[in-house]
Amino acid sequence: MEILRVENLNFSYPLRKEQALNDISFNVKEGEFIVVCGESGCGKTTLLKLIKRELAPCGERSGTIYYQGIQQEDLDDRTSACKIGFVMQNPENQVVTEKVWHELAFGLENMGLQTETIRRRVGEMASFFGIQNWFRNKTDELSGGQKQILNLASVMVMQPELLILDEPTSQLDPIAASDFINTLYKLNQDMGLTILMTEHRLEEVFPIADRILVLEKSRVLLFDEPRKVGEKLKNIGNNGVAKGLPSAIRIYQGLQNNSVCPLTVKEGRECLAKNYTNKIRTLKREKRCSPAAEPAIELKNVWFRYLRESPDIIEDLNLTVTKGEIVCLLGGNGSGKTTLLSIIAGSNRPIGAESRFLERIFANIRAGSCM
Repeated sequence: MEILRVENLNFSYPLRKEQALNDISFNVKEGEFIVVCGESGCGKTTLLKLIKRELAPCGERSGTIYYQGIQQEDLDDRTSACKIGFVMQNPENQVVTEKVWHELAFGLENMGLQTETIRRRVGEMASFFGIQNWFRNKTDELSGGQKQILNLASVMVMQPELLILDEPTSQLDPIAASDFINTLYKLNQDMGLTILMTEHRLEEVFPIADRILVLEKSRVLLFDEPRKVGEKLKNIGNNGVAKGLPSAIRIYQGLQNNSVCPLTVKEGRECLAKNYTNKIRTLKREKRCSPAAEPAIELKNVWFRYLRESPDIIEDLNLTVTKGEIVCLLGGNGSGKTTLLSIIAGSNRPIGAESRFLERIFANIRAGSCM
């Protein structure tokens, strides 16, 4: 059954000559997982916000949007608010209360539901999303990944039938992003939730999507199954969208054969092995010059917290970076990566006597004698 239909949708922002959306038409069936992709500025966010009536931007619009066969303008406010959920790109922009438990209950309170119903739904969502351990925490103490999970849970507690997400993993680290996408797939498979999302991390969402909507220059370029989209983009040739496709599809587009388009790395390896037997060779590892032994940055026993009563963000950290080295900081959301960089840059000062050591290093950097 069709849950959403968009017909000949056009939209332009005030004081803009060019159209943000040009003759957009597509439909979404119940239970489908639809991914909208395209280059930045092609109209993805505008399209999603127009579908969510409460977030629709100001501008000149024509065309029709149907939800469950009813024109968007004819939907009652309660149905529009509850049955069409929306998760924003930035986790900070959707949190409105101070406590996690209140954030989950906030939407239900606004709908005027009974206390027993609110408690039951909040408990169910907290259990489903694994929020129990930080259920009574303050929302400003959560990491970016936790805030986005909280935003998703706060929308799901309203029991929507259509969930719209605008690049929900753009502010998350790779691990948190992967967990978030897995959660969406679980909602789609276990609850039959219809999902319409924009995403730049196509490597993970392409294999699980039912159909892909490709936008180019404010128009629909393709709307088909993931494999067929990969095959059609190969025939189209040089295209900005192709640059962001999963690596397996990008390699496939460079092959001179008509094999089935792979979606995952595993399928890509099988495709190469099948079509290019004994033609894969291992390249020799290039020798790199070892970095100089003289340290450019040196941190010893560094501690840091933002407030006196708050927990330590950096605990007894030691780090030495020598001249010529390239060092990558890895870690989940909230692990202290940004804080550490701010300490090294001098924006924040660590606790204790080590700050004097760092002051000397920063003075040398400013004088140009350290690098």
